[in-house]
Order: sequence, then structure tokens, then C-alpha cells
Amino acid sequence: LQVKKLGADKIISINFDADAIDEESNIMDIVMKTLDIMGNKISEKAIEKSDLVLTVPSDKAGLLDIESVSVVVPSSIGGYTVASLGETAFQSRIYLVDVTLPSTIKNIHRQAFLGARMLTTINVDASNPYFKAEDGILYTKDMKEIVYCPPKNRTSYSCPASLEKIGDYAFYGHKNSGVSTITFNEGLKEIGTKSFYENTGLTTLRFPSTLRKIGNGAFNCITASGCIQKVEFNDGLEVIGDSAFVGAYFKDKFSLPSSVKEIGSYAFANCTAITDFEFPKSLETLGGNAFAGATGILRITIEEGATNFVVKNNLLYLSRGGKGYGT
Repeated sequence: LQVKKLGADKIISINFDADAIDEESNIMDIVMKTLDIMGNKISEKAIEKSDLVLTVPSDKAGLLDIESVSVVVPSSIGGYTVASLGETAFQSRIYLVDVTLPSTIKNIHRQAFLGARMLTTINVDASNPYFKAEDGILYTKDMKEIVYCPPKNRTSYSCPASLEKIGDYAFYGHKNSGVSTITFNEGLKEIGTKSFYENTGLTTLRFPSTLRKIGNGAFNCITASGCIQKVEFNDGLEVIGDSAFVGAYFKDKFSLPSSVKEIGSYAFANCTAITDFEFPKSLETLGGNAFAGATGILRITIEEGATNFVVKNNLLYLSRGGKGYGT
């Protein structure tokens, strides 16, 4: 049993080893005894007020059976609400095909399903006020964020009109058998951390005019031959995060929109097919090793009107008096 606390009288989560708890066990007795051993004088009343979260519940529904194909997460165990899916809740469950979540779930760690490579469908109780499922894909209730698309759900995806964010890890690890074509909606503002990490089926991207940020590792493609070959960036894009396009196969001359202010560390590392790179005039921050391993680059330039950086003799420098920052 593991207990995580916040403050003197606030319990934020309690993790159970299912094999150590039999069907006759009183969970509250176990919790109270454990807290007493830890020297925490917390009353049962205080625990009831703390919004108890069982991040790894007792395995009475196949929750911890590594060979489970279908799992229904219960809304309560031992009289206590199941309100959260922790980081490793279903990670690497290689046989898992479908999961059903109860109305009580209000927190889902964005890495909860990573490595469940056969996962096809996620269902959510219709009365859940925080999340919903559409065609087996998990969204926030307001449909403004896609939380997770199972790797075996589909090969083509069109973002709903309401979407504002591709969530962190949303399409993580689809490799070459998951989503290979995607249509982004106008209204999308952010593509989250590692959202398409190791999605080797993607070759072409066209970003909407509303996109402002591409997160760290968003399209990181660690393969020898690269995966993404063509991208249409939008005017209005401001941030390209760390390692965002590692391994992409952008060919020949490559430029970014005039709106880009930040290029993160290793953003275009190992993009070996770029031969000519033009920096945008709006650039304010350039991360370290942004082009590490991009051995094909022969020439760099910067857009006319730049005030923070300058290119001289094929080298990029900070401008004297400018506000640029380079690491």
C-alpha cells in the first residue's frame, strides 16, 4: 500500500497491491492501520473529506491481469470512489483491446495507456461530466481536447470542429500501423507534448491558420529513414518545441513562417535532407543543438527585417542591441 499526501490532512491518492488484498478485506481498516504505522494521526472523517483516489484499484474486474482483453473499470471499490487513472494504469497492456471508464473518473494521466499497442476502443459512461468517447476515442467532455486515440482505432483521423488541443501523448507510438493521415481543424491552437511521437506512418502535415504552438517531441520520429516529408506551416505559429521534428525528412530548402518566435533545443535534429535553411525574422529564441545531426545543411539565411539575429558568412549571430536569446 502506498499513500501520497498533500498537507497535514489531505490524502491525494492511495495505491493498492491487488494480490495483497483479499475479498474480505476492509480497505478503510487497511488505510487507517497504514497511516498509524506512518505516524499520521488522521481521522477516518478526514479521509472521507479528502476525495479518496484509488489510482490502482483492487483487481476484482481484471484490472491488473496482464492478459485481459476487455476491462470495465468499476466506479467504486470497497465503498470508495474510483476517480483517477494513474500514470501506469494500463501501460504496456499488450493484449488489451477495449476499456470502459465509469462516470466517476475525473482525472486521467496522459500516459495511462502508453504501450497498449492492441488497444482499439475506449468507452466512457455517458453521465461522466469530465470525459466522453466518440467512435472509441477519448476526449474531454467539451470536445476541446483529444486525450487519447487508441493505436488500433483507425488509420485516418479528422479533428472535430470544436478541438483546440491535441493532447499530450494523444497519438503516441502509433508507429506505422495507426493514424497515417490527419486533417487538422481550423480552431486548433496547440499540438501537445509527444502527441505524435514515433508515429512513423505520417508523411504529410498541413497546419491550420489558428495553430500557435507545437509541443516538445510532438512529431519526433526516431527512424533511420525519417517519416514526415512534407509540412505546410501556418502564418501565426509562434512556438516549435524541443525535439519537435527530430528525424523528419524535409528536403532541400526549408523555411518557417514569419510569426515563429521560438525554436526549441534539438527541434530539427537529424533532419539530414535539409540543404538550405531560412530563419524567420520574428525569431527571439533558438534552443541549443536545434540542428544537431542535420548534416545536409550547406547554407543558412535569415528573413529580411530580422532584429534579434543576423547571419554573416553562413553563421547565425545575436544582433547587437537585439532581444534574441540563443543557447
